[in-house]
Amino acid sequence: RYVPLSDKANNFVDIDLAGAGFSTELSVVSAIVDTTPPELLTFSFTPSEIDTSDGPVIVTVTLTATDDIAGIRASGALNFDSPSEFNKVQGFAVEVERSGTPEIVTFQGTATFPQFSETGIWAIRYAPLSDEAGNFVDIDLADAGFPTELVVANSDTVR
Repeated sequence: RYVPLSDKANNFVDIDLAGAGFSTELSVVSAIVDTTPPELLTFSFTPSEIDTSDGPVIVTVTLTATDDIAGIRASGALNFDSPSEFNKVQGFAVEVERSGTPEIVTFQGTATFPQFSETGIWAIRYAPLSDEAGNFVDIDLADAGFPTELVVANSDTVR
């Protein structure tokens, strides 16, 4: 309904389009409508146990997904939560392969755990997916039956 405008002197105004006599409605017509989010086919990460005593350790995350009509757009941030939930390690999956009909897309990314990371069982809970029609879903990995637990050790803290 509103369009923000500004000039080089930093004067700002929000224009009320309807109040100014402009149409604010858009009609979308399509013979095929895609309202279904993508589906996660596979999810894994390696290794499943790490020791950060001697330095940072990289964990590789791989997932494949499919979409029924519009096609896969993207995955997103992959967050590992520490046992205390005060720390996070974030990876981001990028597309590495696209094939088939229906389309199957493989994403891969890395998450780097710093030296002396909190020890215990870290969890990755969700895998975000979206399609070209704008449908988005955060897949609950545990509910979908995929691995979620990464064991982090640090032999220096055991001494």
